[in-house]
Amino acid sequence: MTLVRVLPHVAQYDGQRKPDSDVAISADSIRPLLSINPGEFMKKSLIFIAALAAFSGSAYAAVNINTATQEELQTLKGITAAKAKAIIDYRSKAGSFKSPDDLEKVEGVNARFVDMQQLRKDITLTGPTIVRKENQPAGK
Repeated sequence: MTLVRVLPHVAQYDGQRKPDSDVAISADSIRPLLSINPGEFMKKSLIFIAALAAFSGSAYAAVNINTATQEELQTLKGITAAKAKAIIDYRSKAGSFKSPDDLEKVEGVNARFVDMQQLRKDITLTGPTIVRKENQPAGK
């Protein structure tokens, strides 16, 4: 087994710099890190990121304000049954929302009554409605 001596000024132990210590690392233990070609590294990185995004999708919740039911809208913080009905009524009269800011045109949905910054994070204009279990209305 070949040993490589790490320079004393870069040796670390438990996050603390140990300037007078020597650390021996087996060349066999770092060889796999040196032999990865850039294309393979990029491919594995993209697969990892895609898998991470797929699994984190279950933690993300978004209510599509253009297609959501009254019950789904009520899962949004600050949206009561009356506000959810007002959103649906506005949507049926004026058509689809073009921007999250269009919600402020709905009576009762404004910064005075609803945390609009949080609401913008929890809504979408396209795609399916994804509701977290802990946000589901009572009785479900």
